[in-house]
Amino acid sequence: MNTITDRELKSLRKAQEQFMPNEVIIQRQKWVGDQEFVPDQVGTTICRITSGWGRWAVVADRYQGVTPYTITVPWDTDVQPGDGLIDAYGRLFQVRDMRSPTDYITAKQLLAELVTDG
Repeated sequence: MNTITDRELKSLRKAQEQFMPNEVIIQRQKWVGDQEFVPDQVGTTICRITSGWGRWAVVADRYQGVTPYTITVPWDTDVQPGDGLIDAYGRLFQVRDMRSPTDYITAKQLLAELVTDG
């Protein structure tokens, strides 16, 4: 089995981030008071936003009216299903799921839907 060194992995991660031209704000629902969830900004990150057909189309076919996107973020980004991502144009995406390898992870691919179009 071929392995890569920590130095090579770090280099791959850095190179991949150069292809992430967008930036988003990450929002997570926060419990406030007795019965209310409100969006809470938990950070920002660079990313690449692409229309999400391909494999995501099979998942998206289960939801009517979903505009699917694949959003790629750095490997160590704190993001999870249910989070909202707001881009520079004011579009809000909701993360439905994520694909991320467990070995030699260089990025996370988020399967998201467009909720509001700016």
